[in-house]
Amino acid sequence: MKKSALRASRWLVICIIAGLIFPATGWSDKGDLTKALKQSKKLQSQGKYEEAVPFADQALSIAKGLFGRKDAKVAILLDNLAVLYGLQNEYSVAENYYEQALAIREEALGSQHPDVAASFNRLAVFYHNQKQYFAAEFIYKRALRIYVAACLTSAPMEQTSWIS
Repeated sequence: MKKSALRASRWLVICIIAGLIFPATGWSDKGDLTKALKQSKKLQSQGKYEEAVPFADQALSIAKGLFGRKDAKVAILLDNLAVLYGLQNEYSVAENYYEQALAIREEALGSQHPDVAASFNRLAVFYHNQKQYFAAEFIYKRALRIYVAACLTSAPMEQTSWIS
């Protein structure tokens, strides 16, 4: 009886070590991503920005592993970090995250995609809040050009006569 228990415990130890060395990626990563993101958002809503950053970083790391570094979903998490750093007055770090998110969206979606325009708009708002009005205006205009082009190509306007 003792030999079988010893043998079973050895297998258990081997399985645990194998699980640590070769984790089954993807099994719990999405759940971990959701948990980290929810915790980050919860702390952010409580005004605990500094405490929220490690959870946002963890979510970003998991997302990079799940989706790849250049996926548009990763850009969303970069925007989240930019907001957190901006709220802590760490503007150069926030700016860097906004720019990374924009670059990923441009590469993943194309330079004329509405999500790229939204990313430009976030960056413009950031510059506007920093009183960098010249940079903000330039980027606002760039976002507007993309929005207008997207509207004209995706939903052509019908000519209507209001007078019968």
